[in-house]
Amino acid sequence: MLLGVLVTAWSRLADVLLVRPLTPAAGDPGQFTSIDGVRTYYRATGHGPALVLVHGLGLSHLTWAAATDALAEHFTVYTLDLPGFGYSDKPAGYASARQAAAFVDRFLEALGVERATVIGHSMGGAVAMWLAAEHPTRIERVVLVNPTEIGDAAAVFRLVARPFLGELLLKTTTPATMRLLLADPYVHKEVVTPELARQYARFAWTPGARQAMIEHARSYDADRAALRPRLALIALPVLIIWTEADPYFPISVAYELVGLLPSARLEIIDGAGHLPHEEQPTSFTRIVLDWLLTPATPPGSRR
Repeated sequence: MLLGVLVTAWSRLADVLLVRPLTPAAGDPGQFTSIDGVRTYYRATGHGPALVLVHGLGLSHLTWAAATDALAEHFTVYTLDLPGFGYSDKPAGYASARQAAAFVDRFLEALGVERATVIGHSMGGAVAMWLAAEHPTRIERVVLVNPTEIGDAAAVFRLVARPFLGELLLKTTTPATMRLLLADPYVHKEVVTPELARQYARFAWTPGARQAMIEHARSYDADRAALRPRLALIALPVLIIWTEADPYFPISVAYELVGLLPSARLEIIDGAGHLPHEEQPTSFTRIVLDWLLTPATPPGSRR
C-alpha cells in the first residue's frame, strides 16, 4: 500500500521536478533545422554521395559515433535525431516508424538531398524499409541493421507499451538505471560508459520523450502488419546485417527477412548483441563499405 502511494506521488512529481529542455554542449558539431515546425537536430560530415543513418527506439545520433568517421571518408554522412528523440523536438504525431519515414523524406528534401542511401538500425531499420516502400525515388540503397517490425515485438517493446507500467518504467530513469537498461542488448557491456548513460538519461527527461517511446512501442504491431505485405514490392538493393547474439530478435528473423525482400544480401557479425555498429564498428563499417563501394550483388545473395 505504501509503495503504491509513493509510486503514484513520484509519477506526479517527476514531470515537475525533472523534465527540462536540453541543448547541445558548446562546440557540438551538429546543428538544427526546422522540418514541418519540428526543431530537428542533425550532423553532416564527410564528402560524397549522401548516406543517412537512422537510429533505433530510445536512441539518438550518438549511436553512430563509432562508425561515422570511416563512412565519412566516402560519403556525406547525415545523422539525425528523429522527432521524439535526442535533441530534436518531441511533438505528438510522429508515433510510428511509418510516420518517421515520411519525416526523413521531408528532412532530405529540405536539405536538398535528391537521393540517398539509408542505414537504419532497429526501429530505424523499419523506418528505412518504409522509406524504400513509400518513397523509393528518394532512396538508392538500403542497409538494415537488426531491424524491427519483422519479428514479434521484443519484451522491452511490450513492457513500454503497457498502460501505466511503461510510463512508470520510464519515470524511474536515472543514469544508473539507464546504464543497466542500455547494457541489456550488448555483449560488450563496457561500450555503455557512464557518460553515455548520463546523456541518455538526460534525453529521457526532455519534454515529450517518454510519450514518444510509449507511442512508438504501441504502434509496433499495426505498423508491422502494414509493412510486411509491402516488402515484396521493394526493388532496391538491400543489405541486411544481423548478429548471432541479438537478445531481442533471433537470427531466424534475419533469414525470414531475406525471403521477404526481392533483392537482399545477408551478412552476420559475431561477438555483438543488438547494436553491432557500436560493439563491432570496424567489422560493421567494412561490411557496409564493401557493399556500397562495389556493384550491386544479384538478388538472393547471402553469406
